[in-house]
Amino acid sequence: RDDFERVFRDYLPQREKYVKTSAPIAYFFKEDLLADFSYLVNMHFSGFGTNARVGTGNLAHCPQLFFWGDYGCDLGLMFMFIFKGDMSGVYLSMRNLDRKDPDEVLKTKRDVYQYCIKEHFPDFEFLESIDLVSNTEHSISYKKATIISKFYSKDDIPSDEILLEDI
Repeated sequence: RDDFERVFRDYLPQREKYVKTSAPIAYFFKEDLLADFSYLVNMHFSGFGTNARVGTGNLAHCPQLFFWGDYGCDLGLMFMFIFKGDMSGVYLSMRNLDRKDPDEVLKTKRDVYQYCIKEHFPDFEFLESIDLVSNTEHSISYKKATIISKFYSKDDIPSDEILLEDI
């Protein structure tokens, strides 16, 4: 939670000031935040990997924390926290791993997974899309690949325990 609050506070000003991924916030995101996130995920889930992305060269509009696991079969899924481009909040998102699949393939996969989730977890509330407030190629592909998501406003980030429950 504290790490997310630092990203909300510092990311945009540093993206404007430094532009490049050598900005202090990029180091914080890829090192400190990723280490804290990895520790929490690995403490509660076995067999999960984690990674962070803040851009290549220039700072990304929507930085992300990824996590994935061995589900016993290839589901083609990835989970991520992806920050909105205006830093007004962050989404917890389940998305197709192959985000560059044709639109009709992504839609079919999304529809099937959403149906299964609604069928097996009828009380589970989720959003069916994300609005990243960014029109970069990556942001558009993440939006198209999203299956389900949950949004957390920067003013209402829950505790680490609740974030882990949501995962």
